[in-house]
Amino acid sequence: MTLEEGCKVVEEMNAQSIANQKAVSSALGLPQDTAEEDKSSSEDEWEEMVPVDIDESNAKDVQVTLKEKGEKDWWAIYLRQEVNKCVRENWENAHKVNILCYIGHLQYLRKVALEENLVPSLMLTTV
Repeated sequence: MTLEEGCKVVEEMNAQSIANQKAVSSALGLPQDTAEEDKSSSEDEWEEMVPVDIDESNAKDVQVTLKEKGEKDWWAIYLRQEVNKCVRENWENAHKVNILCYIGHLQYLRKVALEENLVPSLMLTTV
């Protein structure tokens, strides 16, 4: 888009804005000069912009440097995967042993509570 085309677009947008403001003010029953005062006050708030030289911005060169992918050390990757596999298996085995220990402990507590008449004796002491 050239500078002239941009200026045309801005002028068209301003014209549409003025037309919309007039339509709104007439629908609300406001006098027409109020809309003009609002327009002039809003224009005062805008800063003056200095146009940028387009040729200067297009003249800049850009240089991009990409890193080359080096060869992967497949043996090191294989060893790392095997070590991780062993660590994961050891963790799973430790977890299984922990669960089995809890099951054994609960079986012991069940045996003590039910077979040694602990529950009936506790019931009699609370009465």
